[in-house]
Amino acid sequence: MAQASAIKTYDVTTNVRDVTDLISVVANTDTPFYSGIGKTKATNKYHEAQYYAITTGAANALIEGQDYSPTLLTTPSTVGNYTQIFGKIAKVSKTQQAVTMYGVDDLLAQEIEWRMKEIATDVEKALLQGTGNSGASGTARLLTGALALITSNVKTGTGTGDALTETYFNDALETIWTAGGRPKNVLVNSYQKRKISAFSGSTNTKQVMFEKKELINTVDTYISDFGIVEIGLDAFMPADKVLIYSKDMFKVAQLRPFTVEDYPSQGSYVAKTIEGELTLESNNEKASGQINSIKSA
Repeated sequence: MAQASAIKTYDVTTNVRDVTDLISVVANTDTPFYSGIGKTKATNKYHEAQYYAITTGAANALIEGQDYSPTLLTTPSTVGNYTQIFGKIAKVSKTQQAVTMYGVDDLLAQEIEWRMKEIATDVEKALLQGTGNSGASGTARLLTGALALITSNVKTGTGTGDALTETYFNDALETIWTAGGRPKNVLVNSYQKRKISAFSGSTNTKQVMFEKKELINTVDTYISDFGIVEIGLDAFMPADKVLIYSKDMFKVAQLRPFTVEDYPSQGSYVAKTIEGELTLESNNEKASGQINSIKSA
C-alpha cells in the first residue's frame, strides 16, 4: 500500500523532544586521601607541626653509686607547610537561568555542585602531588603534598625498566619499619594496583568463589612481615609511584572553610564563587614512605 500521503515523523520538526531528566556525570571524583585523613585548624598561612625523635636501643649501664652527668637534651622540631587557596566560579546568564531545562530546576545551583566536586579533586591532587611555594605578589601559594614531604624512606627505581615486584614492595615496608613507622595504608594508581594484585604470595589473590562461580583477582589487604596494609586506588596518584602511610600521621589543616558567596554581577548574568584555603599537616614523615620512578606502562 502506498504511504506517500501519510505524514511521518521524518516530516515533522515540532515533535516534543524525548530527553531524560537524568544527567550522567562520568569522572574520577573519589578522593580517598583527602577524605580519609583527619582535619584540624590552621591559624596562619604557614602551618607548622611538631615532632620529636627519641633515642632507642642505646647502651645503658650505670656504675653503682655514680653521679649523673648533665647532658643537653634535644627539643621538638617543626615542619611547616603553606596554605593554598582553592576556588572556582559558577556563572550563568540571566536568560538561561530563566529557561526551563530537562532535569535541572536551578542551573546555577547545579553548576555550584559540579564545581565543588571539581575542587575536591583539585585538593586531592595537591595533597598528593603538591610541590610547595611560599607565594608572592602575582604568584599563588602552593602546599607541599605527601609525596614531596616524604624524604627519608624512599625507594627509587630506575624508571621504565624497573617494575614493582613483591620483593620491592616488602623492601619499602621494611625500610619504614626500621625507621620506626608502622604504616597501615597504601595508595596507588590503576597500573600499580594490578601489579600488587598479581603478587604471587598475596593473600586473597585469585581466590575462586565456587558458590557464585566468581574469580577474584585482586588484593585489597596485604599481610606482610611488617604489618597489614590496606591497598587503595587513587586516580590522582602518579602512575610511577606508591605511597605508603598511616592516616593518623597526616591532617588537612583548614585556614578558611569552603564557602559559597555572591559574585558581583557586571553584566547580564548571575554568579557564585566557591573558595577555601588549606594545607597538609605532616606529623612526622619518617612514619611513611614511598616507591618512585618505577615502570608505569
